[in-house]
Amino acid sequence: MSNTRIDRIGFAGQLQKVIEQLREESQGVVGRLPTLKKSFEEAEDIIRGFVKDLEELPRVCVVGSTGMGKSTLINHILDMPVAATDAVFSTTRHAQSYFYPENAPVCEIVDTRGLNEVFNQVEAEKQLIEELASRRPHLILFVCDAVGRAGIDRELTFLKHLLDHCSNLFHREVGCLILANRCDGIAPSGFGNLPGHPWQVSQKSDNPRMVEKRKYIKEKLELIKKVVASTGFRRVPEVLPAAMLWQPEKKFWNREEIMAEVFRQSPTNVLFAFGQLEQMSANINKTLELIAQEIIIKFSIVSATICWNPFPVPDAFVLMPIQVAMINAVKAMKMTGTLDAAGIMKIVGLASQAGRMAANAILKIVPGVGQAINSTVAATVTYGLGRIAIAHYIYGWGPDKLAALADFAQFREEVEKFLAGRFKK
Repeated sequence: MSNTRIDRIGFAGQLQKVIEQLREESQGVVGRLPTLKKSFEEAEDIIRGFVKDLEELPRVCVVGSTGMGKSTLINHILDMPVAATDAVFSTTRHAQSYFYPENAPVCEIVDTRGLNEVFNQVEAEKQLIEELASRRPHLILFVCDAVGRAGIDRELTFLKHLLDHCSNLFHREVGCLILANRCDGIAPSGFGNLPGHPWQVSQKSDNPRMVEKRKYIKEKLELIKKVVASTGFRRVPEVLPAAMLWQPEKKFWNREEIMAEVFRQSPTNVLFAFGQLEQMSANINKTLELIAQEIIIKFSIVSATICWNPFPVPDAFVLMPIQVAMINAVKAMKMTGTLDAAGIMKIVGLASQAGRMAANAILKIVPGVGQAINSTVAATVTYGLGRIAIAHYIYGWGPDKLAALADFAQFREEVEKFLAGRFKK
């Protein structure tokens, strides 16, 4: 377990170096334009939030209505009867933490209060928001009813609100997986009629009741997925079927698919905790891309701000140092690529000319954007350079492959969306 902790803390140290790089880059840019100091500090805060999460134990929170199997799921994950279970009454009044393993914990799993209490529904939802805000979960497992239909719209609307609140508060996405539990109750009922693994695929051992059961499970999942799709999640959660018992005997149907999806959805520090080395490498790249994406959006907004009237910028005297600082920050995240900032700019025809370059010269090489300098154009150019930096430094794309990103017009719509809330039309 100690090696797992070293790896997790080592990754946090790697991100700490990016903060140091940002501070170094800010010296020259802020010296020219002191008003940018706050923007660099905000970029540091984004990374600092990720570092804090890595330095702390990763948290998996189990959320759902009373009697849906939250505590049973936790018992199965830990393979220990640590969480009290009751099919009718809520046995969890406040968030309760369990540590895995107990003697040298690498992960915290949190059981939460049921959401559909008849007389206290609003209070339960408010309490959950407050408790999760203080615990900073990295992954939420949402357990709902695969049998019934009542209440699922409200539950999923609340889940979306909860995820949005956490993401905005923590400055990062919170992973989420929806488990449609109690599939044993779908007709024809009973654990004995549940199909084997993988449940979607017909097997020679299937009897007519298993075939019928598989059909109805698929129909139930499609219904829940339609409600999920209509709810407006930023990132649509995956929905998987489940059936669990802890007493009088331990049963966990579809465990293999569920645990595989848990690890696929998990942020890097959860993978560190459970030693999922095979997925960790790819997930580290996802984490780095997520951080870099936040950084390049921040710098794109800065670029838009300095080109916003009544502060015209006739050339790239300020824009270029900001873009170079952004590229070097992404480079510091993972030294995969061989190009420097000037090399990244050359991919799209930009090159330093004694620290000054006419803004119109930048715009001429942006197909579909035009030559009129404005905040959207400045942000689009900066964002496009950031996407090239991510592809090169994090994923190791070479110059030939990077050329596909050189047409910044493809980023125009995306940039306009995140600028919409910052500037009036």
